[in-house]
Amino acid sequence: LSSPTFPGYAAIGGLLSPTAPLTLRGVQINDSYKQHSRNWALFTHNTLNLSDKLSLTVGVRYTNEKKTLDASFTDNNVMCRALSALPTAHPLYGTGQLACIIPSIPNGSYAQDNAVIKENKFTGTAVLSYKPSDDVLTYASFSRGYKAGGFNLDRNSLYRLGRSSVSNGNRAIDGSVINTQALGFDPETVDAYEVGFKYDGRGFDVNVAGFYQKFSSFQLNTFNGVNFVVENVRGCTTLAGGNASDSDGIAGNSACTGKEKAGIISKGVEIEAAIRPARSLSVNLGLTYADTRYADNLFGNTNITNTTGSLSPAFFQLPGARMSNSAKLVTTGAITWTPEIGSSGTTGLAYVDFRNTSDINTGSDLDFEKTQDGFTVVNARVGVHGA
Repeated sequence: LSSPTFPGYAAIGGLLSPTAPLTLRGVQINDSYKQHSRNWALFTHNTLNLSDKLSLTVGVRYTNEKKTLDASFTDNNVMCRALSALPTAHPLYGTGQLACIIPSIPNGSYAQDNAVIKENKFTGTAVLSYKPSDDVLTYASFSRGYKAGGFNLDRNSLYRLGRSSVSNGNRAIDGSVINTQALGFDPETVDAYEVGFKYDGRGFDVNVAGFYQKFSSFQLNTFNGVNFVVENVRGCTTLAGGNASDSDGIAGNSACTGKEKAGIISKGVEIEAAIRPARSLSVNLGLTYADTRYADNLFGNTNITNTTGSLSPAFFQLPGARMSNSAKLVTTGAITWTPEIGSSGTTGLAYVDFRNTSDINTGSDLDFEKTQDGFTVVNARVGVHGA
């Protein structure tokens, strides 16, 4: 590589031992994971009738969760480690990014036991219901949900370019910084508010509900270009690099310096109706309008981005955008007809339903080419049912 035949590559030759020949073997990795999970919970769910028309339902759950992980990593990517150790001013510093697509491990191996995630969470629900008449029910509710944190069982959840720390302006390999705990992601919680009413009449039923939901530390399962990992997405009042730094595609400049808030907010209305104009005929209709969006200012999982919680540059399209696989409008309908056939008790069946979904984006990174146009699915069937 020091030959004039390869101009500009002499520095690489200086990185390699002159006494050891360079072999072009493939990069080999061997990762081992052993995870143990233990959880237990206590819960209660009760309804208290405050009067003939007013009732209060309260449910509480306590969850205790513990996960431990033993992990070991080995690889033979000598070139990656050599290039990663270069000072940032070195002309070949940037080539380490290509060599380290699969993160390198200091000295070719690393092992750690007993990385631990411990969680103690209270969740529950409270519903106040009022029945002004026998066929009308109104209610207001609050619920808190919880999804446990865990570990990404892949080394790509470590800093992806094989540089494990920042020291003297140089992202150098530093074995004291690599930590299996960095494979972890935090628990997700949601606070859900809902108000609505239900009417159950003769030949006509209708349910209407309005909802508002706040997701904190949302667990986004996303493809990072190499594999799938789970990263927490959080909202923030103020970002270190300005409130547009989470969408500029630059790594490491969008850490949260303000107050953390919900990363996703979903709000909307649901309507369901059932009409029975005749004994053998029923019609069902439904409509859901949901505005589910990421917060305007986002930051991410410190363990994965290795930049004090900055949002991964791969997610620059997320701030303020509609969440993936979240349709703004969904309408449904069904007609069922069951006429009597003769006097033997045999009935026929004619049934048709539809579901219309508005445009969605199927990608976790919301790339425009992953947009799927709205579509309608129609099903139908006919049959006969004997007495």
